[in-house]
Amino acid sequence: LLIGLAAAVTYSYARAAHDEVEYVRRRIEDMADPESDPAGKLVPIRSFDEVAELTASFNLLVERFLASERSYRADLAEAARIDEERLAFLAGLSHELRTPLNAILGFSHVLEIGVDGPLTDDARESVATIRTSGEHLRTLIDDILDLSALETGELRLSRRPLDLRVAADEVVREATP
Repeated sequence: LLIGLAAAVTYSYARAAHDEVEYVRRRIEDMADPESDPAGKLVPIRSFDEVAELTASFNLLVERFLASERSYRADLAEAARIDEERLAFLAGLSHELRTPLNAILGFSHVLEIGVDGPLTDDARESVATIRTSGEHLRTLIDDILDLSALETGELRLSRRPLDLRVAADEVVREATP
């Protein structure tokens, strides 16, 4: 009779432990389902044994994961805000750089066509250097803006031929003085 009672108590204890483990397993599987509502919710502790200790440890991991996810989302939102500010800064910088650059290019064109009188050959070459340097600077400003557009997916690249002789002549002309 005592052996039978001991077996029944052991079976009852083992069955309760098995049921508890099975409950925790189902809750964890539910949490792993991306379409499941209990994702990120703690598993209730229903007993005070080794399974409860494991469940408490699991809940601690879930809490840490949720804290890390909140921190990640906050950092991601901050990065997006900073990126928007960077784009606004680049747009403003482009405008502020282009305004005086357009004046320089316009006046160099006026000098080149001789509105104020003819230029000497040296002066004409100097004005041409100013113009090509200004155009080069405008290209660099455009490249910075293109880089921003490329990062946001708004820019489409295309190939075009380049005359290396003209590019080399411009470099030599700009570097000569």
